[in-house]
Amino acid sequence: MHSAYLFEVKKPVESATPLDYYKLVGTTSAEDAFHPMAEGSCPLV
Repeated sequence: MHSAYLFEVKKPVESATPLDYYKLVGTTSAEDAFHPMAEGSCPLV
């Protein structure tokens, strides 16, 4: 599992370099972003 990230696209005036497109807005830990497979209801698991 991994953390989930929320990014916002920067305005052109906020970019410091030509490939500086995104601003990190928030991070959700893996434990909060995903639930264990054992608790899921998918019949294929």
